[in-house]
Amino acid sequence: MRTREWFVALALAALTSAVFWPVSRHGFIELDDYKYILENPNVSAGLGGDGLRWAFTSWGYEGNSDPLTWLSHMLDVSLYGLNPAGHHVTNLLLHMLNTVLLFTVLWRMTGFAGRSAFVAALFAVHPLHVESVAWVAERKDVLSAFFLMLTLQAYERYVRRPGLLWYVAVAFLFLLGLLAKPMLVTFPFVLLLLDGWPLGRVRFLDFRGGGRGTRGLGRCLGEKAPLLGLSIAASAVAYTAQSRGGALVESELLPLGQRAANAVWSYAAYVENMVWPAGLAVYYPHPQDGLSAWQVILAVIGLATATSLAIAGWRRRPYLAVGWLWYIGTLVPVIGLIQFGGHARADRFTYIPLIGLLVIIAWGGQELAEVWHFSRQAFAGAVAVTAACAVVAGIQVTYWQDGETLFRSALTVTTGNSVAHGGLGDALSNQGRLADAIVEYKKALEIHPKDYAIRQNLGNTLAKSGRFEDAALQFRQVIGFQPTNDRAYYALGLALFNLGRTGEAIGAFWEAVRINPQYWEAHVGYGNLLTTAGRLPEAAQSFQRALELHPTDAGISFNLGEVLRDLGRNDEARRCYQEALRLRPDFTPATLSLGRLP
Repeated sequence: MRTREWFVALALAALTSAVFWPVSRHGFIELDDYKYILENPNVSAGLGGDGLRWAFTSWGYEGNSDPLTWLSHMLDVSLYGLNPAGHHVTNLLLHMLNTVLLFTVLWRMTGFAGRSAFVAALFAVHPLHVESVAWVAERKDVLSAFFLMLTLQAYERYVRRPGLLWYVAVAFLFLLGLLAKPMLVTFPFVLLLLDGWPLGRVRFLDFRGGGRGTRGLGRCLGEKAPLLGLSIAASAVAYTAQSRGGALVESELLPLGQRAANAVWSYAAYVENMVWPAGLAVYYPHPQDGLSAWQVILAVIGLATATSLAIAGWRRRPYLAVGWLWYIGTLVPVIGLIQFGGHARADRFTYIPLIGLLVIIAWGGQELAEVWHFSRQAFAGAVAVTAACAVVAGIQVTYWQDGETLFRSALTVTTGNSVAHGGLGDALSNQGRLADAIVEYKKALEIHPKDYAIRQNLGNTLAKSGRFEDAALQFRQVIGFQPTNDRAYYALGLALFNLGRTGEAIGAFWEAVRINPQYWEAHVGYGNLLTTAGRLPEAAQSFQRALELHPTDAGISFNLGEVLRDLGRNDEARRCYQEALRLRPDFTPATLSLGRLP
């Protein structure tokens, strides 16, 4: 990079760090951070061969198909353990790199340093992007964007020096981006837009090409065919993963008409939030049939008008069409026509699409400044807008310091938000404020009685409070609607055991391991209850299976040793105690049991 380029890059990095550095003091958030990292043994074990295998074969875990993102979380665990500070800093560093890479590629493509820097600065500190950076579980956003920015860098070089090597680099980096988050599937069409402006490679009304340095639309489309093939494959994988993970909302629950209405309204809402980023929340409940006809009609008219004007002005102001179609196109996978989850929209979905609108602001603002002869004031205006975004983003960052703060902030700006009530219940439960947590769970269930994840968490919290009968009732309700919910059977088994109903508890644990043979915790619970019931051979089999699934748990080795000793298999018991002590040298019960063996 040139000296000027280095200076701007360092300034952008400093700006990004100044706004987002407080995340290094934040903790994990109950919404997804726990499920993705803390409670996911494949990730919490760190980077290794088993984790690598799991990352590429776990389609459907929490509805995701993002192997590179899983690997990045594992690498963080290997580097920082389960200290959230390191995980947050990784997100911040990726966002910083994305900002710098966006600036450099825009400058090289357009030749305008000031406008490119303005786009990158707004990208760095826009409040809509706080969610993608401050939420560890949204690593997929900043990581996929990182590979996307590298894809753009490689594509710019391919355009300047066409050749197989750079094209392979483009395809490979694009594939890595898809493996981090498949939302990038529409990006081959964005490259086609960039061919028109600012790269000037294609005339969109000329299929054969004409003029020096240009080529026909048909040839440019053919050039993108391999990339489009990757997109189609990634779309199929993502759809399968969402279906397996239970995140795909059936059309009977949310008809196409309601999804389409919310989609056009969301396009307008994102633009509004870009201009006036107030009332942002971690979760926006889907309006279902709550949007009025006039709201939908206005959104459709606005969307159609903006698209028509942008395309009509292609020849004189190509940045309008490119920026607007970038925004429209990159949002398509998450706009809700195919509904994943119960949200209406999400701030994190704008991480890449917002770039298109920022390009319109930067280039359009400069054009207005030149026409109205206030170019000197334009720089001050750009600084003021960036500073305002930085201040609001800094405030937004504070909401992400912990789950309680985050969900309380969401409840102040949304209504009917069962997910925020449930998340607040999780945060309060983790703090030991069980009575307050139960109140929040019940509020959530009043809004959405069929949210069985929240009902299960209510049951868990009731069990923590010693209200095992009430907890068992909640778990039975969950099982009634989700008969293959292995975790509900596991929790029911624990509640029944604490009520002294050992026979029923054994049945619940058996159902858990039958439904999910890989559920090692359920095998341990099943083995413990079988031991209590005197069914030692079956207990030994259950502990052996648990140990196969989780060989680094000293407690399982010890439990198996105890059962084998009672069965008179002393040599095998001795090996189990020794293994427990190898894994945990200070494991006193194993030392005592080993000493008592003949």
